This record gives sequence, C-alpha cells and structure tokens, in this order.
Amino acid sequence: MVNMAIAKFRWRRWWSAVSLLESWLSDADIEEQKTTGAYLIAALDRDRLSDHLFFPDEMKGKSW
Repeated sequence: MVNMAIAKFRWRRWWSAVSLLESWLSDADIEEQKTTGAYLIAALDRDRLSDHLFFPDEMKGKSW
C-alpha cells in the first residue's frame, strides 16, 4: 500500500516536471533566446581570469 502511494507521488512529480518543460518549449520566443544566449556567452567570456575565451568567434557554428 505504501509502495503504491510512493509510486503515485513519483509519477505525479515526474508528470508535473514534463508538463513544465513542455510549456517552456511551446512558449519559446526565438529572439529572446538569442538575446539571452548572446548575453550569457559575453558574460562568461568577460569574467574569465585568463585571456582564453570559452566561446571564441572562430568556433561559432562549429562547436556551439
């Protein structure tokens, strides 16, 4: 009986997570994603302790 209750709880939690992810995908705003991605790349490269970039321009479209 307890195992069945745990299984139902896990199933509901899993289904809620799947539903949330699907809602994020369906509400996708391509321009917002591009803007956010460009900001994140710039922030990661700017805050480095070395001159080596995580995302060099010459690798754009090849590795990321």
